[in-house]
Amino acid sequence: MAENRKGKRVSFVMPYFFREVSGGAEKQAYLLSKNLALRGFDVYYITSGKGEEIVDGIKILRILKFPHILQYLEYPKILLKLFEIDADVVMTRIRHYYFPVSLYGILSFRNSVIFIPENAIPYPFYETEKVIRTKRGIRRILGVINALILDIFAFLGILFAKTVIVQNEKQREIIRRIYFKDPKKLPSLFEPLNVDFPKKEGVCWVGNLREIKRVELFLDLVKRVRDVNFYLVGRIPERYRNLIVGLENLKVFGELPYEETVKIIATSKAYINTSKEEGFPNTFLESWYYKTLVITFDADPDGLISKGLGVKVKDLDEAERVIRDLEEDFGKFSDITERAYLYVVNNNLPEMVIPLWCEVVGYYDVQDKGEDVHN
Repeated sequence: MAENRKGKRVSFVMPYFFREVSGGAEKQAYLLSKNLALRGFDVYYITSGKGEEIVDGIKILRILKFPHILQYLEYPKILLKLFEIDADVVMTRIRHYYFPVSLYGILSFRNSVIFIPENAIPYPFYETEKVIRTKRGIRRILGVINALILDIFAFLGILFAKTVIVQNEKQREIIRRIYFKDPKKLPSLFEPLNVDFPKKEGVCWVGNLREIKRVELFLDLVKRVRDVNFYLVGRIPERYRNLIVGLENLKVFGELPYEETVKIIATSKAYINTSKEEGFPNTFLESWYYKTLVITFDADPDGLISKGLGVKVKDLDEAERVIRDLEEDFGKFSDITERAYLYVVNNNLPEMVIPLWCEVVGYYDVQDKGEDVHN
């Protein structure tokens, strides 16, 4: 890279720009872009929509028209815009944009940075297998063709990227085994809200309702534990609506602004995670910081839950026992919630993560803090 200097040009390529309601990838991209802008970086954000604006110091360029399908049709437009920006570092957290980001890095001799958000993302036929599993008839045929194209581009994107960043050791091993690359591991970003929350009550589930989230496990738990209040936050597709009807101890909020979502997590005694193969859920950080007990069925990045930052359960019976113990005496879990809080404070705040990111992409040398970025 060119000589180190303050104000380097960084560009993100993401399908959406959100400050409030967002998925995990969008939230992390926003937090990173905002904190880089605050520290004097020249930050651009290529995304969908029309027009340009500056938000929190980030230059938003809304040029993408196909965030849902046929994303590869916009690769030439993305490349042209990146060369126009003349970005020193270009990055994305979304699989569909791995290829144009990596290609720009090759053609410009600059740094291309690929983030891996979910454990299944690096597998070569991720999109194709999903279409085969969920589509029928002519939609399956057309979907497989489209998915194969996306899968090929994603594979090449990871293969040609200068820097691959993972969230956990499982992802690191997958990248090493399939792509023969040595990825870097970075902690996710977390920014606390400057808000005091009232006392804790009930159990929450947060996320968009889709297959990988396995919300059915949570709803089965709601039916089992009728004397405990449960809260569900997230976008609810039509196919899930019948599942939540008639559950008197469940309060459904739907999709909420970020601060309201965090308030529900912070004021709940426990947060339930039923997802399969997540990389590192933002909801873990939010729960840990506000001392809400994390109960997870499967997601356990680097074994942190099993090492004492939450409770991992193997089935509904065990989950029910934990919730009843929680209701009887929340204080018995205080050692767990305190360790979890300290973990976030020591690893995930911007003052910890941004210097590590700068070191990984080559801006300047810093002392190691938080998660290991070398091994």
